[in-house]
Amino acid sequence: MWKARLFPVISIVAVIAVGTLAVQNFEAYESSAWARSPLETQLAQTKKPPKAKTTLLLEQKLEGLPGFKVQVVFIEGPPGWVGSKHYHPGHLFGYVFEGTYHVNFEDMTSRTIRAGEVFYENPNSVMRSKNASSTEWTKEIVFQILPEDQPGGISVK
Repeated sequence: MWKARLFPVISIVAVIAVGTLAVQNFEAYESSAWARSPLETQLAQTKKPPKAKTTLLLEQKLEGLPGFKVQVVFIEGPPGWVGSKHYHPGHLFGYVFEGTYHVNFEDMTSRTIRAGEVFYENPNSVMRSKNASSTEWTKEIVFQILPEDQPGGISVK
């Protein structure tokens, strides 16, 4: 009789032991270079996330609109790039030349803009943008009208 009761207990202990070993092996595999893409391997080695390259093409005070300026910026986001949380103090218009650009706004809306598409962002909308691809670059140009005493983007904690 005691053998009949012992069998289910031994079965449960065996299932727990096998499950624990499987989870440990899966975690070891996931942390190995075999499970990573080349970009993930590079990031794991450098421990620094990729950064976008921004080139200021034009910054000019606007005649007839005292206190305002225009900025035109070219942005190149490498694969896997995720920007910091920020907002733009001015009206921003953008055009995506290459790749796919994704924006998450603090109000829980999001938008994906593909090559050849134009977009607009309201002033002071807190957001986080990223390259939606882990293999291709995104390239875009932004045109912004903003107060002349403000930078183009302001980081948010």
